Amino acid sequence: MRNIVLFPGVVLPLSIGRAQSVAAAQESIRQECPIAVLLQKDPGNDAPGPGDLYPVGTVAGILRYVTTGDGGHHLIAQGEGRFRVREFLPGYPFLAARIERLEEITATGSELDARVLHLRQQATEALALLPQVPQELAQAIAHVEQPGALADLIANFLDLKAEERQQILENLDVRSRLEQVSQFLSYRIEVLKLTHKISEQTKEVMDRRQREYFLREQLKAIQQELGEGEEGNGEMEALGHAIDEAHLPVEVETAARRELRRLQRIGCPKGPASMAWRVVISTPFWPSHGARRQQSALTSVKRGAFSTRIPRPR
Repeated sequence: MRNIVLFPGVVLPLSIGRAQSVAAAQESIRQECPIAVLLQKDPGNDAPGPGDLYPVGTVAGILRYVTTGDGGHHLIAQGEGRFRVREFLPGYPFLAARIERLEEITATGSELDARVLHLRQQATEALALLPQVPQELAQAIAHVEQPGALADLIANFLDLKAEERQQILENLDVRSRLEQVSQFLSYRIEVLKLTHKISEQTKEVMDRRQREYFLREQLKAIQQELGEGEEGNGEMEALGHAIDEAHLPVEVETAARRELRRLQRIGCPKGPASMAWRVVISTPFWPSHGARRQQSALTSVKRGAFSTRIPRPR
């Protein structure tokens, strides 16, 4: 199979198209015997031979065989157990082999029970981070009793490379396999948490931008109703020209334009005196201008003596 590892106890749909695979499936149906599912090492190889397949695979029973109108062949297969190829047999229209059934290396004790409990908790946490998880999967994880079967079930739904799945399949030590799957699952949980965090941050930014957009549109509509829109734009334009003509120091001009942009965003309903006042109080003291000249500008604005010109340092 290309990029597919079938674990014992797992039911998977399989699509087959090569003549050898179709012949093997049909012979299995006729003889009412299981098939042997092996992962090929190079998924791009269209005609894999015995040396192109991993030696450890899964014995599977065919639950259903379906052909479609476009010539496709589809199986519903259920894994039954692990096996190792002893030798391939010639003279068949499909790949045939003599195999050896593999038994798990099991153990008992508090350590194994703790690993099973930890892996089950990790799986529950991962499922909570996934969207639209089938309820049957959560129930299956909660009710699987055999440690090896639990590891195989969780490994089946993990987003792993085919080579990583093959490593888990070849691991016959149940305790080691539980730890192996737990490590893969820990990594996936961290990825899911970061993905969820990034998604929430992006949503917050989009919501804030949409809110600002609607508020600006509402403000613009209110200003137009009050007849203040064009006047406000003219005042902003006049203040921009005043900054251009003032030839201010770099720091001062930067602060003035920053303030101008802020006022353009929020609008200025109180007229030019208010605009000038906000620009002046946000502008830092100019070293060559002196505190007295800055205070003079502030006093002039407070008195309402508005001018589009900004005091220039001498």
